[in-house]
Amino acid sequence: MTLSSKPVYIAPEQLQVGIFVILEMNWLDHDFARNSFKIKNAEQLAELQRLGLQRIQVDPSRSDARPLPASTGGSAPAAVAAPQEDTPAMLAKRERVARILEQRAAVAQCETQFIKAAAALKDI
Repeated sequence: MTLSSKPVYIAPEQLQVGIFVILEMNWLDHDFARNSFKIKNAEQLAELQRLGLQRIQVDPSRSDARPLPASTGGSAPAAVAAPQEDTPAMLAKRERVARILEQRAAVAQCETQFIKAAAALKDI
């Protein structure tokens, strides 16, 4: 068994640019386009730390940097309790999801009407 097959978790405070992260959360609960990606800048790093997670899975084999040393202070629980703000990117993502759900409902309704029309045509 290789080391890369075991998941590796670190505290959000240990993240830095160049680390490949795997978010174990719903896609709608964060602003990122994917649940797994390499941290490219300080903005992504700050957003990851604002998520309030106690630990984040990382893939060392796909990372360009090593995690920072673990802090010995107990500041992590305070960060978890902090409320999360809806960022403009999160609001836009939710709007897109709502629009997609509306479109799917409209398509389902069209399919139902088509089936009824086809049945009526068959009866004729």
